[in-house]
Amino acid sequence: MHLNKPVRVSLSKQILNQMEQLILEGNWAVGAKIPSEPELVKQFGVSRNTIREAVQSLINAEVLEAKQGDGTYVRMSNRFEAAMLNRLKKSDILDVLEARFAIEKEVVRLAAIRRTNKDLKVLKIHLQDRNNCTDNSQENLEKDVEFHIAVARSTHNTVLFDIYKYVYQYIRDNINNSLDISEFGAEQDYLHDDLFDAIEKQDPDMAEKLTLELIKFNQKLLNDKN
Repeated sequence: MHLNKPVRVSLSKQILNQMEQLILEGNWAVGAKIPSEPELVKQFGVSRNTIREAVQSLINAEVLEAKQGDGTYVRMSNRFEAAMLNRLKKSDILDVLEARFAIEKEVVRLAAIRRTNKDLKVLKIHLQDRNNCTDNSQENLEKDVEFHIAVARSTHNTVLFDIYKYVYQYIRDNINNSLDISEFGAEQDYLHDDLFDAIEKQDPDMAEKLTLELIKFNQKLLNDKN
């Protein structure tokens, strides 16, 4: 029987993985400044060169960001997120919206089937927060995102949730740059109210239908701008 030799992982790669784990566990939060190089040397018990290699690899992957004269900050939660967002940046927004529908129709169906009473309480809070934003400000858009992320979390599928979160984050940023937020109004409100009702009633078909209407609404606004 032939046995493969174990793959040796370089020390800098091991440190990189440990750093990424600190980010994933929230010890190094997104937006936070990481410890200085001397502090990292002491924390991990390795040489400066090893620390520099690990940090530079995460900078190259856009997980970390070096700010000259200031320090190094956490930019993304992991390399998958950075790679996903970089890929989306190269895509046409309408193509991404089509991809979103392919993902989101399954998200809302699973949310309607699997949602718990606790999920409903969280969704209700996010829906009320969203609908209470009457000034059509940036806050309105942020509350809308929080509602949809809560829907995705209600699927209880962590892989689907992560993919959806990154796609929605990209769409949120591009809608913010491409549209006048004042164009979102009552029509969006009642569609979100009905979507919540469909999830509450565990009606996946209705949830999917309402989601298609929401996406068509956004696509129309973007097409009108182009």
